[in-house]
Amino acid sequence: MKKVLFLILMCALVFNVGAQRITHEFRNVSMSDALKFIQGQNTHYKIVFIYNELEDFKVTASVQNKRVGDAIQQLIGFYPILMTIGESNDIYVECVQKAERKYIGHLVNRNNRPIEFANVALLNPKDSSFITGGVTNSDGLFVIPCDVHPVLARLSFVGYRTTYVRFSQNRVGTLRLYEDTKTLKEVKVTTLRPTVTYKGDRYSVNIGNTILGIGNTAESLLTQLPGVWLNGNDISINGISGAHVMVDDRSIHLSGSELVAYLKGIRSETIDKIEIIPNPSAEFAAQGMGGVLRILTKERQSGTQLVVGGSVDFINYKAVRPYVSYGYGKGKFGFDISANGTFGKGYLCADELTKNYEKLVNYQNNIVDRMDDVIGTVNSNIYYDFNARNKFALNLNYSHWYKDEHVNGYTLVDRENAPKTVHTDIKHETIQNQNTLSASMNFTHKFGPDDRNKLLVLADVTKSFYPNDDEFEYKNYDRNGVLLSTENLRHHQSVPFFILSGETRVEWDFLKHGSLMAGIKYSHSLKDNEFEEQTLTNGSWSGSPGKGYSFKYAEDLQAAYLKYDLSGKKWNLTAGLRGEYNYAKADGYDFSYRHLDLFPSLYYTYRLSKCHTMIFSASRRTQRVGFIRLMPYRYYHSRYTLNMGNPNLRPDYSNHISVTYQLAQKYNLTLTHVWSNNGLDNYNRTETVDGQAMTVASYVDGVKNRLTNLNLYVPINVASWWSIVNQARMSFDKYITSETSVNNFDWKIYTQHTFVLPLDIRMQLLYRYISESKSAYGKSRDYHQLDFSCMKTFFNDKLTCKLSVNDLICGQKNWSYTLTNKIYRKTYMYGRFIPFFSFSIYYTFTKGKRKQHDSIERSNNDEKMRAM
Repeated sequence: MKKVLFLILMCALVFNVGAQRITHEFRNVSMSDALKFIQGQNTHYKIVFIYNELEDFKVTASVQNKRVGDAIQQLIGFYPILMTIGESNDIYVECVQKAERKYIGHLVNRNNRPIEFANVALLNPKDSSFITGGVTNSDGLFVIPCDVHPVLARLSFVGYRTTYVRFSQNRVGTLRLYEDTKTLKEVKVTTLRPTVTYKGDRYSVNIGNTILGIGNTAESLLTQLPGVWLNGNDISINGISGAHVMVDDRSIHLSGSELVAYLKGIRSETIDKIEIIPNPSAEFAAQGMGGVLRILTKERQSGTQLVVGGSVDFINYKAVRPYVSYGYGKGKFGFDISANGTFGKGYLCADELTKNYEKLVNYQNNIVDRMDDVIGTVNSNIYYDFNARNKFALNLNYSHWYKDEHVNGYTLVDRENAPKTVHTDIKHETIQNQNTLSASMNFTHKFGPDDRNKLLVLADVTKSFYPNDDEFEYKNYDRNGVLLSTENLRHHQSVPFFILSGETRVEWDFLKHGSLMAGIKYSHSLKDNEFEEQTLTNGSWSGSPGKGYSFKYAEDLQAAYLKYDLSGKKWNLTAGLRGEYNYAKADGYDFSYRHLDLFPSLYYTYRLSKCHTMIFSASRRTQRVGFIRLMPYRYYHSRYTLNMGNPNLRPDYSNHISVTYQLAQKYNLTLTHVWSNNGLDNYNRTETVDGQAMTVASYVDGVKNRLTNLNLYVPINVASWWSIVNQARMSFDKYITSETSVNNFDWKIYTQHTFVLPLDIRMQLLYRYISESKSAYGKSRDYHQLDFSCMKTFFNDKLTCKLSVNDLICGQKNWSYTLTNKIYRKTYMYGRFIPFFSFSIYYTFTKGKRKQHDSIERSNNDEKMRAM
């Protein structure tokens, strides 16, 4: 029996109700709560409504200065609800579709954004005759009373493909519509700054349809995200370096300058949003302390698509970067292929001073490095949909990385115990030639009521070939400039790797009871390191005794994980647990390691109000040692410097806690604390080789670190044509080792101004300052950066041209030093003291209707990062 709830909160007054106005923001509240609020705001009408019929209807609306009746009509929208005003100033609000059963669901697009005003028609499954229908609200929700069971639902909206879904349960969960490219219209940028939303373990920054979505690259966008910092070639989140980058569900297995160069090639026009995951949850590998940046690309709103273009760097670093991509789809089949490359010439100077206080000898090393780069990638995706529930995808990738370096310089040796040789001229040529092949297979099966649940099977294989060849010539002189000897050496080193992995993941959607993810993973990794040295003696080359080696490292990783997500009206809770069993062994040296670890994670978001949100997170992570550092190799970096691995290194485990306050979905203040007890750092010592004192550069663990970081993110819209992103960060570190205890305080500031000038010319000006900072055994200098760019699009944004000038403050020498075991080593790294110039141009051709497929995922992201 229906309960009729009569809300009579005030007696009717005699003045005209037209003077009473309602202003309020309703955000995903029940219809009953919304009507109660309006009742409390007026003194003339009595609002009477049937409670049981309306309790499932959720409303989101911005009511601004409206009469009571108009406000209620706005809330009703297209719901099957009727409002009637009686003679005694009573307002009757009642569902016009009386039924015991109600179908409740949520309609979104591919990017999980709600679709408002979409039509939901319920049809008879036998003859497709119309039964009843409804319309989604601004949150994409619909509630349609209907006693027929089951029903066939027809979902439709202008610009989207009409979809038919069978409803066999009352709560049908989240449904998706995909764009129909034939009916889409051009969308203009309407927002200056992006909004930031939090859910679970991540926060998401909307890029599409904002001013950031035109004229940027993924690299320039990173520095405009809350908590994200790009310092040279290092990406950090909330003060923790080593962030891992993903594009959709594909991990980018690059680091340093190669990663930055790759991100510069991703245009912001292809990016929908970027997710920042400071403390990755159980579904991600526990490896890595720096968090994850996930770049989500837009759904292609075209059929067959061809993009050609590239960029040219000149004056400082000279390079040509071509790019081409093509995509096609028809019916159940689709594929795309892309290729990009870099053909460049670089220039780098390095000045290094080493003071050996134990041997009482100093080395001053000055070199100029001229580099020829050839870098290329070919990537192809193949898709086949067996049916709506079963889909197959295959990714094939080939990457080539070639570097030919010509190093020329000299070393000066002095002080009390300097040897007879006090001056050495250096000629060094190195050729690095890496080729990597990889394949990834995905199979997806949807099951359960309305296909809400998903099974995903991943399989990956990667093989890399990486030979390095070096040739050295050292000419040694005494104090009088007399040539004492000439040394000619050849080094051949091979560091290939092989990774085989698989993962199975199941996701269950329990609707109002949350969602659960469970998975298992296995990976097998092989890493080799072979080294051979030859010496030129009497005109012939021969092997150097005792200076060659062959090491093989093998590692097996088994993992299982659970992740549960539950949301309320104002909160979201995500909890996870991941277990990893790691077993490693080696041939060629004494090494064996096995360990079982558990990695819990917890994330809680609470919306205090529309403008105020609090986020808390806690997790445990690990930093496993890179494969190559575990091998006891001895690589001669220069005439007086020897690089060496350390098989005694062990993983570091870190604990992360962070609290974030967000204001108006724009301004963010985050406090992070991280502590670990077995950090890794560079370490120098002295060793005598062939009667000559050498500086051995290696690594040690056992560094205890306590990090506290405060990050402030403030975007400002000055005018419709001018927006600013400001960010500031302060960090306090405490490093404790067996030799020393170091306290470090450093800070950074960042501001970027974006201007939309006449003729739709877009200009950006960026300034960044990074203060001095200390590590456990060293220190690095402060640095200023000033960049400028100007961009213009033509032919409805099909043609994009951009000019960039970086490092306008170009007269700086970056330096860092370490002081360990009575060895002081300071290095200056710098290029030409002129800015970097780059010009890019891209053109997009589109035609026909192209089928959109899900992104391909991989199961070996962690292993690839450590191998490379």
